Amino acid sequence: DDLGRIQCKPGYGEAYLADLLNKIKEHGGQIFVAEEAGKIIGFTAGILEEETELHRFESVPLKYGLITDVFVEEEHRGAGIGKQLMTVIEQYFKDQKCDVALLRVIAQNTNANKMYQQIGYATREHELHKTLV
Repeated sequence: DDLGRIQCKPGYGEAYLADLLNKIKEHGGQIFVAEEAGKIIGFTAGILEEETELHRFESVPLKYGLITDVFVEEEHRGAGIGKQLMTVIEQYFKDQKCDVALLRVIAQNTNANKMYQQIGYATREHELHKTLV
């Protein structure tokens, strides 16, 4: 994070998980895990979204799967686990009749960006930030 804005305060993990589970419940999402010897070594999560009425004025209506999380323990990265998790969540979205899968990733996360491009994801827009204080 070039802006130095990312931080994980005490209790963040629990609060994030509660929020994620709530989003999954409200939006018909799913969590998938990768395990090795009974230990979770990675996971992905996603929710189902539809274009708003306003967006339908400017684009083709679609239903999309929003990938909220992809994580693989550091010692297991590069072994194809992230790609396997992506395949599973993409299949879930297909089964739910989604038109596209969407995700957001920090630009500096070059390994993740490379993997996403390798499996067919393309940059659609750029979000720019400028520190004001």
